[in-house]
Amino acid sequence: SELISNITMDVVNGTIYKANNGGTVTWNSTRDRDWVSGDTACMWNDDIYHISGSASGTAANGTTFTSNITSPLVRKFDATNALCKRYFVQGTIEHTPSGKATRTIDFGNGTCDNTATVTINGHVYTITLP
Repeated sequence: SELISNITMDVVNGTIYKANNGGTVTWNSTRDRDWVSGDTACMWNDDIYHISGSASGTAANGTTFTSNITSPLVRKFDATNALCKRYFVQGTIEHTPSGKATRTIDFGNGTCDNTATVTINGHVYTITLP
């Protein structure tokens, strides 16, 4: 797809302080949002966006993680299918908690649905997104 516009580049260095001395959650992330298809008028009913980037952080219990978008996450805005607007329809993320196997989340081939697969150590699990 041809790039129409780089919408934003987000850099987040965040911290959440849990109540009752429950610890802190920290993360750093960088994301690019690119507008790759659609009418350049004010209507976004036919737009397609790609998101790429990475993140890392530490949970309140001290567990660290890294996440990398290895294939751009695709969001379609299709006026005829609400599932397109709500879920990513394509793209993959590799998420690795410290001391555990990498989890590869695959959002599919572009079909507007609420399913994805998660692969851990060669085992593939189909999940239904809420």
